[in-house]
Amino acid sequence: GGLSLEPFVKLIAPSCAMVTLSSEHGGDAMPVVQAFAHSSAKIREEAVLEALRHLTSSGTEGEAKMQSDHQSQHLLGSLVLQATRDSSLQVVQQVLQSEHFWNKPGHVGVQAAVHALDALLVRLLSKTPCVGQCLRDLYLSVAVQDAQLSSTVSSAVRCLAWVYKRKDCTEELQHRTDAFLMPLVVLCFVGSYVTLDKKSAKAGKPSHEVELMAAVAHFSAESHHRLFRKITADSVVGVDSLSKNVDFASATTLCELVEGPRVHEQTSSVLGGAAAQAASAVLLAAALPRLFGSIGSTPWQTVGDLLSRCTKACQRFAWQQADEHNASGRCSDSLKRFVQATVTSVGVVDKGAEADKKRKGQVDGVLVDASGRLFVVILDRPRSFEHELRQVLGLRQSLLCPALIRVAFGFNVSQETLLPGSTAVANALLLLRSFVARADEKDWEFDASLVLPLMCQLACSTSKEVRAASMEVCSALLKQKWTTSKSSLWESPCAKALRTAGVFRESHDVMPTQLWAKVQEQGLEIAQCSTATMQGLLKQVVARHSEIVQDRSAAAALLSEFLCGTLGGLRGSTRTGACSFWGTGCAMLARDAFSGSSALLSAIPPAFLVESLQSLLPDLVTELLKALREDNALTTVPEILRVVFARMCEFKLEDVVGGEKESSAAKEAVSFFLQQVLLTLCTGLADMYEEGLQSISQSVADVAQLLCICMSNAVQWPIDDELKTEAGLALFRLSVAAASASTQEAEEVSVDAQEALVQPCSVAVHAGSVLLDIALDSQTLSKLLKSSPSLKAKQLGSVRGYAAASLLCRIIVGFTSPCPGRADLLVALGKLSCDAAAQLVKQNKAKTKDSTEHEERVALPQLLLAIAALCEHLGSNTDAAGSSKTSGVIPIVCSSLREVCSVLGKQTTGGMLAAVIRACGALSSLSLPIQATGGGRLAMLKDTPAPLQTCLDGLLHFAAPLKADVAILLRQNFQRLWLQPALSASTDPDNLWDALAQLRVRLLLYTATSGTLVPSPEVEPSMFMTMASSAGLQASLDFAILAFFARRSEHMGEAVAVKKRSRKRQASTLESDDDNEDHELDLDLPSPGALADSVVDDGFGMLLSAGAEYRYHCMGTLMQTLCCLAAGLSSKVTTGASPCCWGLQLVPPALLKDLGPDRNVAVIAACLRVASRFVSEHGLPEDLDDAAFDGQRWRPTLAADTSDGQGGGSAAVAPICYAIWAACAVEVLLAEGSSSAVEGQPLQACRVLAVEFRTLLMRSLAVNHPLTLLRATCLALQVPGQHPPIADDDLFSGRDVRSTIAINVMSGACDALQDRTDLHSGPKSDAGEEDDDVMKRCAPLCSVAMKHVIKSFLSGSKSSIGEDAQVVSVKFLESLCSFSAKATPKPILKICIPAVLSCVEEGLSGPTKNKSPVLVACCACLQTAIEQLGRGIMERLNDIAPPLLQMASSRESKGKKGPAAEDAKDLVKARALQVIQTLVKNVGAFLSPFLKDILQLLTTQLLPWETPMLEDLGRDLVACVPARLLLPAVQSAVVAAEQDLSSAAGGESELAVCLVRMQRLASLKAWIFAQATPDFVSSGLEVSANALLRLLSAGPKAAVQFLQSGGEVDHLTSKLLKPEQSGKIVGSIAAVNWPERCSVGTVFQMHALSAEAFTQFALRLDLEQIRPCMRQLLDWARDGQAVALAKQGSKKGASEDGSATDTDVACRFLAVLSVMRALASAAPGISEELLLPLSIKDLSSSLTAARRYAMKLAVHHRSAGRKRRKGLAAGGEPVSLAGSRAGQEVLQDHQWWWLEVSLATLSFLAAALRPLGGTSGSSESRIVDETFEALLEPCIDLIDIFEFLPPSDQHPASRLLGEVLQSAIVSLAAPVDGPKIKQLFTNVLGKTRADDVEVRLCAVRCCHRVWSELGVQVVSGLSEVVMFASELLEDEDSRVEDAVRALIKTMEDCTGESLQEALKP
Repeated sequence: GGLSLEPFVKLIAPSCAMVTLSSEHGGDAMPVVQAFAHSSAKIREEAVLEALRHLTSSGTEGEAKMQSDHQSQHLLGSLVLQATRDSSLQVVQQVLQSEHFWNKPGHVGVQAAVHALDALLVRLLSKTPCVGQCLRDLYLSVAVQDAQLSSTVSSAVRCLAWVYKRKDCTEELQHRTDAFLMPLVVLCFVGSYVTLDKKSAKAGKPSHEVELMAAVAHFSAESHHRLFRKITADSVVGVDSLSKNVDFASATTLCELVEGPRVHEQTSSVLGGAAAQAASAVLLAAALPRLFGSIGSTPWQTVGDLLSRCTKACQRFAWQQADEHNASGRCSDSLKRFVQATVTSVGVVDKGAEADKKRKGQVDGVLVDASGRLFVVILDRPRSFEHELRQVLGLRQSLLCPALIRVAFGFNVSQETLLPGSTAVANALLLLRSFVARADEKDWEFDASLVLPLMCQLACSTSKEVRAASMEVCSALLKQKWTTSKSSLWESPCAKALRTAGVFRESHDVMPTQLWAKVQEQGLEIAQCSTATMQGLLKQVVARHSEIVQDRSAAAALLSEFLCGTLGGLRGSTRTGACSFWGTGCAMLARDAFSGSSALLSAIPPAFLVESLQSLLPDLVTELLKALREDNALTTVPEILRVVFARMCEFKLEDVVGGEKESSAAKEAVSFFLQQVLLTLCTGLADMYEEGLQSISQSVADVAQLLCICMSNAVQWPIDDELKTEAGLALFRLSVAAASASTQEAEEVSVDAQEALVQPCSVAVHAGSVLLDIALDSQTLSKLLKSSPSLKAKQLGSVRGYAAASLLCRIIVGFTSPCPGRADLLVALGKLSCDAAAQLVKQNKAKTKDSTEHEERVALPQLLLAIAALCEHLGSNTDAAGSSKTSGVIPIVCSSLREVCSVLGKQTTGGMLAAVIRACGALSSLSLPIQATGGGRLAMLKDTPAPLQTCLDGLLHFAAPLKADVAILLRQNFQRLWLQPALSASTDPDNLWDALAQLRVRLLLYTATSGTLVPSPEVEPSMFMTMASSAGLQASLDFAILAFFARRSEHMGEAVAVKKRSRKRQASTLESDDDNEDHELDLDLPSPGALADSVVDDGFGMLLSAGAEYRYHCMGTLMQTLCCLAAGLSSKVTTGASPCCWGLQLVPPALLKDLGPDRNVAVIAACLRVASRFVSEHGLPEDLDDAAFDGQRWRPTLAADTSDGQGGGSAAVAPICYAIWAACAVEVLLAEGSSSAVEGQPLQACRVLAVEFRTLLMRSLAVNHPLTLLRATCLALQVPGQHPPIADDDLFSGRDVRSTIAINVMSGACDALQDRTDLHSGPKSDAGEEDDDVMKRCAPLCSVAMKHVIKSFLSGSKSSIGEDAQVVSVKFLESLCSFSAKATPKPILKICIPAVLSCVEEGLSGPTKNKSPVLVACCACLQTAIEQLGRGIMERLNDIAPPLLQMASSRESKGKKGPAAEDAKDLVKARALQVIQTLVKNVGAFLSPFLKDILQLLTTQLLPWETPMLEDLGRDLVACVPARLLLPAVQSAVVAAEQDLSSAAGGESELAVCLVRMQRLASLKAWIFAQATPDFVSSGLEVSANALLRLLSAGPKAAVQFLQSGGEVDHLTSKLLKPEQSGKIVGSIAAVNWPERCSVGTVFQMHALSAEAFTQFALRLDLEQIRPCMRQLLDWARDGQAVALAKQGSKKGASEDGSATDTDVACRFLAVLSVMRALASAAPGISEELLLPLSIKDLSSSLTAARRYAMKLAVHHRSAGRKRRKGLAAGGEPVSLAGSRAGQEVLQDHQWWWLEVSLATLSFLAAALRPLGGTSGSSESRIVDETFEALLEPCIDLIDIFEFLPPSDQHPASRLLGEVLQSAIVSLAAPVDGPKIKQLFTNVLGKTRADDVEVRLCAVRCCHRVWSELGVQVVSGLSEVVMFASELLEDEDSRVEDAVRALIKTMEDCTGESLQEALKP
């Protein structure tokens, strides 16, 4: 907006980072704000200056510019205004210096400116405390002491003046500013004046004070206030000149300032504080003489108001001065001036009023008040105000006397005036005493009336000095001469003065005027007291001067003794007259004057008081009743009557002082008072209420209350009983009449009138409460029922009948002690309630819509409450409870209550229902114990007790939601209703009471939570939890959760539909809806037929909210209840019936009927989820197995709380066991046979939940509490001796249900025990001795469970037992074996294994397919038994092994199912193999009789899925069977396998089978030798060597037979040798993997496995032992030749006969090469010492023979190809170079034996020579030289073969041969150097001069490989290589040229030198 931020940025930026903001930053106001908020005050000050500069400049640039800068100006103006709050005064002063800012309307609002400046001034002046006593010191401390602060205040005042004169400053705001600044302005003017020297005007004043005065004068000149008129900015204002501006209005304002703040206000809220208050007092003192000096023309009302206000201000100012300057008597000059001026003003007004007789009466009251306040001030400091006191005492006596009396007795007529202090009161009393002593004063006539307030002062004052001063007045009175007058003492001048002072009340208020005349006529002492009596009292008072001064209670005690006659000798009529006088005197005292006058009243004897007023009291009552009839609203009770009532309220028999005579007199007085006064008044009031009296005054109401109290007190006296009864009846009548009148009046009288008057209800309440204190007995109430008209049938529907019934109810409720006739009264009330119900129904039918009668004002609820109270009273009496008479009343009363509920029906209200509930609860506790009937258990379950049935009927008839109070009441009576009646028998073996009570509690809970009583919005977990807590958590928590789910399921379908609609609507309205919101909708959407997750969470929260001792009990009972619910769904149970499970009827039939199938399933699912969450999140108690459990007795569902309170194992074991049983039962009942109405996903999901819960619970038990698991299992299986007896009509008595449950139980136990086994067998398992101890404890249960299962499911006829049952039974036995075999093996061997073998035998005798599941289970059981028993199974070894081998060797399987072995027969075989493997592991040393069969099994089973299992079996066989037993068996198997191979037909498949068999035997021998010791191998050296030779000969034999059977040589490699499936032997036993190497029969695989076996054999021999074996192998491979393949290499042509022979020899040599290669890899040093010396010639001859044979094949096949190419070229087309080269590539299709031999030889050479080169370094050994010389040329000559092979990147044979050849040449070069390196490079690179490019390329690559791997080690041959490289760089083939360049680059990298110069031609 045009605001340049650069200056502000510079303020907050460092000096080195000055920036100039561009226009794009113009809208950012952050620099401005940061500058104003900077921590440096200097920067803030500069920011203020910059802002003011901008505002000033913007204001001068035109209106258009200002409008464009409005936003920036508003921001700057706000910040500048906020700177007035800055903590630095320099910053604030900068803000206050700009006049343009403050008086310009556009910068800041006027309201905000005034508010900011006001707050600034308050903050500044609050920092300057007012110090000093005189005004001068106060002024200097506030305005002058701090120069900087004073200067800032001056600036703020000047700014206010600027704002004040702005055009937008409203008149109201100006007035407020005037009022705010007025204290400061007055302080400055007055304070400056009092500090000025009269001779100098402004000389000598500080500059800041002068500045402040100038600012104040400036504001005063601008102000419109009348006080500041005629003041200019240059005026010198003083007190005199300023006081001339004070008028009556200004004086009133100054009075407010002088008064200062109230007690609850802060002094700092007024500018200047105490200093301004003192200045205002000085100014007002100067102005008052002028104001009151000219009152002639001023209205007296104005004068009086100002005078009253001045005296109030004077008194408060003096009080504040006393508080500040202590009570030293000193006062400030300001106060003295103000008091003096006020006193003078009062005198002036007094004289003016006396002169103006017409207006005298208008001002006298004000003058009395003003004089009284001045007396308070002056008498508090009499020395300081001595002159003023004399002035006040000069006032008229008619004013002086009341004012002095008012102060003397501490009276305050106005709440706004402070009460006089004790000093002022004492001084006033002393002053009064001086006047009393002046007997010659006619205006001061004091008489006996003054004694009354003096005695009250003595008895009430807490100040000793006040009591001492009062004693002085009494002494002065005693010295006076007393004159006797016939006129009333209460009308004497002294009494009138007391009345004027407000001490006495008017006479007509004490007693009616006509009665005062009667008193005067009869001369009663009520109006006069004898002089002797009064003087006697004063003498006694004076005599006890010290005692009374010390203790104020002594005054009242003295008066009491005096009036009783014990002190002073009063007797007879004198005493009676004195009592009447003092009683009248107490009535005469104004209540406001003496709040403690009751102390005097308590001193008057009540009996004497009544006796003295005996002639007046009846008249007083009569006059009162008469006045009430005439004008009830304005009637006030005579004070004398109120005093008598108040005194008689406290009069008790024990208060009587004296002997029998005094007691008799007191009784007579009480009787008289009751009969003549109380009953008369009570009856009169009742009559008037019955006649329609609507309201009374507060005074009458107070007396009515006292009337009731007096009657209650009177009947406690030993007076006539008839009189007491009459009093009770009168009170009953009064209460009923007043209550009925109250009801009518409430409908007819307006709200305003009700607020002004007292309603009859208060009288009814008082009368009723007193009637309760009288405590009428039952017999009297019975008579009242018969005699009272209000309690007749026709009246029961009226308001009076309601009132009578209500009062009757209250009386019965108030019964506290036993009394006869209560049972009869109860019956009578029951009959009366029936009549009331009928009357109520009749009235409701006749009622119109416009009827205004309130339904709650009927008698029936009160009568029902009375019945309830009486029933409870009977129940609380132990003598009545259980008595036959009381029990006989129960059915009668219950019948009446049921009749009432039936008659009312839906008209039953909450109050009525509450009463019925209370009555039923009380009657339940009175019930006699019941006895078992002959009808049986179910018949007793159907018989509901009368109180409970009555309560249920009441709840069912109630047609509205339960209110909170009714619900609370119902919960309070829950336990009474279901706990009673008890059983008469002491023992309950069948848990009969448990069943009865459980049904009762569930009926009650279900009825109490029905939809009518608890609407859907109120269905909350807290409500159901409260219900359960009331009924007892042990008894009802489970059903409360279930009932909660049942209620929430009512709108299950609707809730889902609503959620779907909301989702659809949201999707249609919001295209880009947030995923999170959809997610939240999904969370609240329940599955179809299920409750929402939030509902389940609520139920789970209910379970957790209970204590730990209740949770498991609740879970167990909940699961049992779910079983009953599930049974309601089962087709095996009658529809709508509530089945009996465990002898309990846990579900009310109504609940099943209301739920229906769908909701039933939803409730069951929700409960199962709750139970599962509880177990999964909170686990189980630790001491479950240690807790006792009696399975032969039914679990009590209403068990008492656990003693430990922690829910330990003792409280949880039984519920958990039954929970498992119930879960299995629920699973069964929800399975097949359920109603089709609920079939589908919900039911299936519910069944899954049951299974999950059962699994979870059983697993937890198995892992941590196995004993409890077995207990639960035996309980659910109904093992004999481990379960309670089940009745025939019980759900679990059926065989089908029991069998199905048993299957589920066994299945769950199997899974659980397996989980335990898996957990304890893990690496972190800590099972030890503790686990063994658990096993021993569980052994008995395991044995009985085994016997029971075998007997029930595995013995007898198997046809009657399903296959599934047999499988589960066997699995259960397996689990028990796994669990207990180690601890108790005998049952396993004697019971379990024979039964399982019997099943196996039966399965093998028939088709395996039909019995495969049973056989698989049996195998698993046998395997577990073997694993657990170990060698303990030897006893049954001969019985177990044969059937296992029979199952494993079965050849029926076709093997079409693959690795999964899904075929049933394959499953049996696989399981049998596993068992055999386990058997081998455990008793392998004892399997000699079965080794042949096992080896046959290992080598003849060839299915792919079997191979891994057979390998594992073979490994275990080697590991577990001793080698001395296994090796001979394997060697025998090798001989047999060799024979089978020799006799094979020669087909590919047959040969493969034989080879696989030999391969597996070879791997077994390898494993055996790998684990054997050298001694063992040496002992059978020759036999083992021959056996290995047999294995090695298997490959050549198979190859020869393949050819002899018609196979082609070219197919031999692909069909039989299969080099691609041969693995690498790495010298490790782990490398032998049967699925990869023993599943397909190949010659190379046979060679490799045989070589591995020979390697493991050789590694355990020394070198000399191996040497003959190797020679034997080489001789066998040479086959009679001098060296290997000598004949094959010397043949003339490739087509000569002898393919079979060549194949045999080649295969033999390949086998030997495999052995040598394996040995070289396993033992590198053996090559130099043994292998190379023995085989160098054979290696050389084999390479030579392979090259020659390859070249012959090439020549042979190339000739044929050349002929074909000539035929193709005859057409005249030229032959390309590529085509010519392709004609030579003939060997890729003819690779047999030359390629295999070359590869094998070269590979062995690389493996054998590399270690030598690595170990010997550059030194040459003899064997290395021989190897190099013998093999260099044959290896290099192999390069020639590449002429007849395709390029290496086009054929794998070329690539493989090239890589192996390169490795071999590198191996030859590695151990040599010098000339031999030169020789090697010369020979290799000599091949580069060949014509064929592939030959040249191969030679270059070989050389490159040598340089890459050996590097500088071969630098000696550098020159030779460079020589050939320079030639090859010009090769015609680019590939050769590129290969040479790569070689050169490698050489340069190795040498670190460039070879470019050497390569130049």
